Amino acid sequence: WCQERLGCNYDDWVRTVWYNELYFSIAGFGSHPIVIRNAAEEYYPDCLDKRSKSGSTMVITSSAFCGYMKSDIVFMEGKVMVNSEVYILQILDPYLIPFWHKIYKGYGWTQVVEDSASRHQKCAIK
Repeated sequence: WCQERLGCNYDDWVRTVWYNELYFSIAGFGSHPIVIRNAAEEYYPDCLDKRSKSGSTMVITSSAFCGYMKSDIVFMEGKVMVNSEVYILQILDPYLIPFWHKIYKGYGWTQVVEDSASRHQKCAIK
């Protein structure tokens, strides 16, 4: 992909929409804590992993940028299974499509770079 675009100039790259999701932990120690303690310290507060009220420790964010424009950042709890239907209804339709319309008004034609995850494609292909 990169080799094919070696000749791209600023005008080409400024019209490129970069999109991705990020999964991250909001827990104090991360999603796989490593704690060295003895048996008596099992429930000490500093040996416990923090959790949100729902019990989830993961957050999913989704956003895009193009040139000098940025999309809104979408936040979802990690318990949400992001399949293609959720992707379309909760990310693509309410956030990314309006962002692409805004980009078109500002820059004209654009290309989109995303990771081609299967959750992006299943329902859209049908």
